[in-house]
Amino acid sequence: MASKPQSTAKSVNVVSAKGLLSTEFPEPRGAVPGVLSEGVSILAGKPKLGKSWIGIDLANAVASGGLALGQIQVERGEVLFLALEDGWRRLQDRLRTTLSGEDTPPGLFFAVEWPRLDDGGLTAIERWMQKHPDTRLVVIDTLKRVRPQQNMRARLYDSDYDSVAPLGDLARKYHVTILIIYHTRKSESDDPLDLVSGTLGLTGAVDGVLVLKRSRGSCDATLHITGRDFGDKEIALSWNADLTCWRMLGDAAEYRLSDERRSMIEFLKEQSEALTPKAVSNLLGREYSAIKKLLWTMRRDGQLEVDDKGGYSVLGNSGNRGNGAANADGFGNHNGNSTSPPLAMNGNTAVTDQVRDCKGNGNPGYPVTTVTAVSLDEGEDIIAAERYAIENEDSDVGS
Repeated sequence: MASKPQSTAKSVNVVSAKGLLSTEFPEPRGAVPGVLSEGVSILAGKPKLGKSWIGIDLANAVASGGLALGQIQVERGEVLFLALEDGWRRLQDRLRTTLSGEDTPPGLFFAVEWPRLDDGGLTAIERWMQKHPDTRLVVIDTLKRVRPQQNMRARLYDSDYDSVAPLGDLARKYHVTILIIYHTRKSESDDPLDLVSGTLGLTGAVDGVLVLKRSRGSCDATLHITGRDFGDKEIALSWNADLTCWRMLGDAAEYRLSDERRSMIEFLKEQSEALTPKAVSNLLGREYSAIKKLLWTMRRDGQLEVDDKGGYSVLGNSGNRGNGAANADGFGNHNGNSTSPPLAMNGNTAVTDQVRDCKGNGNPGYPVTTVTAVSLDEGEDIIAAERYAIENEDSDVGS
């Protein structure tokens, strides 16, 4: 009688919902809070836009327990950086430039050659982490150099997924972060995940995706971040050519708004008279509704004033504010002669954000002030502004 074939199925662990809820798990050990979660993440961007510099900055910060992107405090740990598109000389130059005379982090290690993941590369990473139990971050620059050779018979989605999934399993096993530097596709998309080259198999297999977007030659960029451990966010970055590194400016939406307000203030300063939203829209060739909303918001926040004909001007520029001369940020000086001080002067909390000057290599440029907390003192000003907006909503006055 023939013997029954032996089962080769692996044992599985099934947990009840009650048991799961009663289990205490350690907190995820993301290498950079809010940017790199525990597991594997992809940093994608167009060629020669600074992806590798971001990778080096993050590696330096983790290895030294310093500030990532100049702002985010990280916990110290050892780092393995696979700089597979660099030689030792170029890597030395980059490291010297980035350190700028500071002490070399003792826990930062490099390699410029590494076997493909399916040819001993994955095992080599695991062995390194076993020898370095304090490892918190592994950077692979780039995926192309280590991903398995594509199986022409396999579906593209499966091939992409299988190329990075083992890295995620390894990262979670040792509670580390593995950052893969990759590139974006040529076509544009409103969804940052669609910008990552390849199929959705890549982004589906990882725990986090970072997409760097920067206009060629610009000193500013945005970094879209999405991860399993935190929601979507977009941060503004500025390139510091002196230090050869990226610095985080803050939330990208707020930074764009500050930059937009600065541009509007400069534009209105150049005008010989107050302009209605319709006139501004025509002169700038921009959508009327967006211009009207921007001007009304800036007036509400005390950066602009409006006359009885609905014309907007920079606070202090119209000549009806006594001796209140406009200063650099568009707010009046108000040396005791102003009859209507701006919101930010009424005891409200304001934060001054120095917008970077691209030509100045990241030096502080035009200061922009946004009100972040509003006191009750400005109540009459808000009511007046809202009443004005309602009265002119359907009319051409103030348009």
